[in-house]
Amino acid sequence: MLVSVIVPTRDRPALLHTALAVIGQQSHAEVEVVVVDDGSLPDNGRANEALVAALGRASSYRYIDSREQGGSGPSVARNAGLKAARGELIAFCDDDDEWCDVEHLAAAVAVFRESVDVDLVFGNQDTSIRGQRGAQPWLPLLAQRLRLDARQDGERIRLARAECLIDHFPHLNTCVFRRALLDRAGGFWEGVRYSEDMDLYVRAIERARGVVYRHHTVSIHHVPDPTQATSASTRLSPIEKELTMAAVANHLLETCPSAAAQRYARRVAGFAYRRLALAEARANNPKGALAFARLGLAIWPGARWFAYTGWLAARAWSRP
Repeated sequence: MLVSVIVPTRDRPALLHTALAVIGQQSHAEVEVVVVDDGSLPDNGRANEALVAALGRASSYRYIDSREQGGSGPSVARNAGLKAARGELIAFCDDDDEWCDVEHLAAAVAVFRESVDVDLVFGNQDTSIRGQRGAQPWLPLLAQRLRLDARQDGERIRLARAECLIDHFPHLNTCVFRRALLDRAGGFWEGVRYSEDMDLYVRAIERARGVVYRHHTVSIHHVPDPTQATSASTRLSPIEKELTMAAVANHLLETCPSAAAQRYARRVAGFAYRRLALAEARANNPKGALAFARLGLAIWPGARWFAYTGWLAARAWSRP
C-alpha cells in the first residue's frame, strides 16, 4: 500500500533536512514524500528543493507562491499536498517534528491490511521544548482510560468515537489516514491558520468507520519557541489563539452532529471563552470579561464559573 507523506515547510531548510532524514528511515517500502513549500524565500526554496531531490525515495516538491506574511497557512499547504498525493494512505509530518519509530508507517499499514473498515490509525508522541525531550506522553487521559502502561507498548486498540474525543487530540504527525476518509471530511478548513489540525481530526473522527490507537510513541513534537515568530502558532497572540480556538469549535458544532463531537466542541469553546474572560479581567475590562464569561457559561456551564460570571456582572454594573 502506497503511503503519501505530506510535509509542509517554509523557510526552515535545516529542520526540513531532519524531518526528511527520519522519514527516509521508515521500514515500509512503498512511500512517496510530498513537500509543500509555503512561499519560502528564494534561497531557502532552492535549498528545500535540493533536499527533496536528494531524498532517494519517490518524492515531489510543490511551491506555493504566497506573498502573504507567514505564507498561505498550514491548511492551504496541506490541501495542496493532498491534491498532489497519489497514495491510498496519507500521513503528515511537519518540518519541525520528527518520527522516532522506523516502524510507524509499517505498523499502520499492517492494521489497514487486516481491517478494511479502519480509516485512521494513530499513536502517541513525546514533546521536546528547546531541545529537551520530556517524559510526559501527549495523550495521558486516553492511556488512563484504556488502562495502558509501558508494559503494553505497541498494543493496538480499536476505539469507539467517544474514546477518540476524551483527551487532547493526537497531532497529525502521529496519524495515518485512509485517503477516502480525508476526502469525506473535505480536507482542511482554510478559514483558520491555527488549530486547523484539531478541526480536521474531529471531522475525520465523525466520518471514520473505524479508528485504531497504537500505544507507542511514534513521534517527537518540537514545541515552537514562543519568543520566535517562526510558526503559525507563535505568530498569533494569546488572545488571537483563543479566538481561533472558539472559531474552530463553532465550526465543529456546525459540521459534526454526533453527541461525542458536540460535547468535545462545546468543551473547547467553553474553555476558550473562559480564558478570554480571564484575560479581559486582567486587562481591567470587566464589561469585555463579562461578555466572554457569559459565552463560556452558556456553552459549558459550571457552578464555579456561574459564580465568577455573577461577580463580573456586579463589577461591570458598578462602573459608569
